[in-house]
Amino acid sequence: MARKLTHQQQRRVKSLQEKRQQVLTTDETLIGQPQNGLLIMRHGRNAVVESADGEIITCHLRQNLQNMVAGDRVIWQTDASGGGVITAVMPRQSVFTKTISGEGKPLAANISCLVIVFAPEPAPTPGLLDKYLLAAELLKLKAILVLNKCDLMAKLPNINEQLNLYQALGYPILQISTVNGYGMAELKTILQHETSVVVGQSGVGKSSLINALLPDSDVRVGEISEVTRFGKHTTSNARLYHLPSGGYIIDSPGVRDIDLGVLTPMQVQQGFIECRDLIGQCKFRDCSHQHEPDCAVRDAVECGKMDNKRYQSFLEFMK
Repeated sequence: MARKLTHQQQRRVKSLQEKRQQVLTTDETLIGQPQNGLLIMRHGRNAVVESADGEIITCHLRQNLQNMVAGDRVIWQTDASGGGVITAVMPRQSVFTKTISGEGKPLAANISCLVIVFAPEPAPTPGLLDKYLLAAELLKLKAILVLNKCDLMAKLPNINEQLNLYQALGYPILQISTVNGYGMAELKTILQHETSVVVGQSGVGKSSLINALLPDSDVRVGEISEVTRFGKHTTSNARLYHLPSGGYIIDSPGVRDIDLGVLTPMQVQQGFIECRDLIGQCKFRDCSHQHEPDCAVRDAVECGKMDNKRYQSFLEFMK
């Protein structure tokens, strides 16, 4: 004898049937061949995709696809409505998450370059540049230090000392002014083959820099809004832009700051490039690099191979 279903079970069965019907309907309405695309931005279960020939399409996401973000390479197909459906996401080369050290929420994908913006005013807080550089190293991204408002360098007497320190470590440093355009041509050349994210403390001119790199961004946003009807400010998710001189930049308030999360001592040592070759060379395996004898890191500081300011910053991140 058949067992009578409760009202709750009936609702559950109906819900499952509706979900199956949605998937079936979606599959039946796919009329185009699978093709490659680039995810420009996402809004809920919808996304803006750029096709291989530069066309902008509004796509729905299949139910099994989660956490897709700007920069993702996707496979999509057209549907009967004239839009599209994203059916798969390609493996990522890198992912920028809300917390660098953990399985945080993805914010942007396939990043290759971190543009670290600082300025004489407001002056960098102690350890701030080291924080960004540490993140870049852990994410295996190219790091570029960009000194904005370079016409105000006189307001920060020790700025050249800082620049020399990071330049000696091999990090490229660029001096620019978004007001008069100084240094912008060189920066655009450097970013030509990168997919970049701009980070930096509040007030250093990140938005001005992005606007200078994207003089016609309002036109592009208008085009996307016209096709998708998302509107310019309907989402705080990241948005990918083509740089006119080449390359891409992903912009969103969510990716302009970095939360390192809880790092292990090994991660910190790997993130300070002058300490990498010293891993495993201390006398004690659990060396704190502060007072133990035969500490390779402290020896590096004493012989001038590691700057003392970087060492103090290193200790802060080790806590």
